[in-house]
Amino acid sequence: MTVKFHWDDARVLLALARAGNGALAAAALGVSPPTIGRRLRALEAATGGTLVQYRDGQLVLTATGKRVVAAAERIELAAAEVGLVAGVEAVAGAPVRVTAIAAISQLLVHRIDALLAPPKPMIELVVTSQAFSLPRGEADIALRMGRLPRAEGLRCRRLGTVTYALYRHARKSKAERSTFLNDVPTAATHGHPNSAQAQWVEAEASRSGGTIGLRISDPFLRLEACANGLGVALLPCFQGDTTPGLERVGEPIAKLKEGIFLLAHPDTLARSEVRAVFDTIVEVFRDFRDR
Repeated sequence: MTVKFHWDDARVLLALARAGNGALAAAALGVSPPTIGRRLRALEAATGGTLVQYRDGQLVLTATGKRVVAAAERIELAAAEVGLVAGVEAVAGAPVRVTAIAAISQLLVHRIDALLAPPKPMIELVVTSQAFSLPRGEADIALRMGRLPRAEGLRCRRLGTVTYALYRHARKSKAERSTFLNDVPTAATHGHPNSAQAQWVEAEASRSGGTIGLRISDPFLRLEACANGLGVALLPCFQGDTTPGLERVGEPIAKLKEGIFLLAHPDTLARSEVRAVFDTIVEVFRDFRDR
């Protein structure tokens, strides 16, 4: 007997693959954990094979599970494409959803007056380290840092380059300056590695004989801790150079430079309000060089 395939069951597998466990997948979909288990079993019955396994407490996709996830992602993107095209004629006054990490959001807020000048649309600025999917319509515009993103089918503009250097409180003693502040990954249970910046701080502390005294996941709390003299911190130069009471320790670290990129889906850019915000962000960052 053929078991009927249901898209909602495939969405459960996608959520499991992205979240790493049933509880987070249930929260992402707004359903109960038992529902996640029931739909996963239904999908396994429809596909005729085991889709997930647990190794050392970690969820791992089987070979069949990986194929189903790949196919489900194609279905999801196709459905999102239809939604994006339909959204071109969105209701007048709909907000433009912009997503960025905390540091870039700070830069944007410092230039936000140009984005709010009439007749600009309302903006929803979502500050997160999570990479929202533009093809799936999770955001209209994204500002991202790092290397040039793999942005197949997306419009991408480079806005500038961020440089990093070590900073410390200018009036603290030499002993107090040997303690380092560092990042701590917030998604370690999902298998995400430490950032290149965090790895560099660990190596620098070891090289210089310093110690990691405090790890803080929030970048603004790390900046505040540094400004309060709790240790040396690796900061974006646009933050460290403009924070009263801080002094730079050495030159910017060349290998830690990161680009700032602006991305949007072409169908989303067909909405006049999204295009207006996109073009204004390009303009307000025109004076941004290596900082």
